[in-house]
Amino acid sequence: MLVSVTTLAIISFDRMLGVVRPFHQHLKKRQSIAIIVVIWIASALFAIPFALYRRYTVRVWEDMTERICMEVDSKMVVWWWVNVALLNWLPLTVMVISYSTIFVSFKRNTIKKNNREHPAMTHLKRRVVRMMFVVVMVFSVCWLPYQILTVSKGAFIDDSDHFHSERSKR
Repeated sequence: MLVSVTTLAIISFDRMLGVVRPFHQHLKKRQSIAIIVVIWIASALFAIPFALYRRYTVRVWEDMTERICMEVDSKMVVWWWVNVALLNWLPLTVMVISYSTIFVSFKRNTIKKNNREHPAMTHLKRRVVRMMFVVVMVFSVCWLPYQILTVSKGAFIDDSDHFHSERSKR
């Protein structure tokens, strides 16, 4: 998840530069490889606490056996908030700003008609941007429920890993 969202943010920023500044020098192969390596290393470092502070639990119910892996330390809730904020919502903000800038740029170029690019190239860029925007939106919509449940699980599950019941609240 961390690698995916960060990569999508970098791609959207690069697309924005490609559309807004078409004659600006783009990333070279070495720079791209360096960015990919940094993304993977940073994501691995941010994921280490999730690997260290988890326990495997088996619950046997009347009709099924449930196997879950969950955080041991209550401080992990704070770590989830950090990850959700810095490694999900910040890149998502970068993506929204990048694609908004691209859409504004396309509108402005359509109005000006001074675009030095061939119309077919502009059409191709629009299709790529639209596709990437859809990828970002689908990614966000798919991960949002999981993030909300993970971060807010303390409101629903007590320290003994059982759901809060209405009777215990009264």
